[in-house]
Amino acid sequence: MGSLLNRNALGSLLYLIVIGSMVGHSLFYWLVAKTNPMFPTTWLYVSPMIAMGVGYLFYHEKVSGISMAGMITIIVGTLIANLDSFNQYIRRSKKMQRSSVLEEGNTRWKVTK
Repeated sequence: MGSLLNRNALGSLLYLIVIGSMVGHSLFYWLVAKTNPMFPTTWLYVSPMIAMGVGYLFYHEKVSGISMAGMITIIVGTLIANLDSFNQYIRRSKKMQRSSVLEEGNTRWKVTK
């Protein structure tokens, strides 16, 4: 029981509660609202890489070449699997920007009586 109360164990637990659960789920639901439901599922693949980065930065854990190759493979695979979603999101964003610019231009030149 004493090993559960050391600083590293409490820090890991706090990270899992705050970042892993609260921030992760909030980010997931925000992505569902802003994009299509397929895009946020990439969180399942990306979150272990974030955990490895946190372990490397804060706990000085070693990251092997195999782990790096695995992370690169996950990133490339996730990008390829969601390429259509990325393209649709980018097109929708550009379309929204164009329509807001047009609306701004139309309101600027309106003549009111």
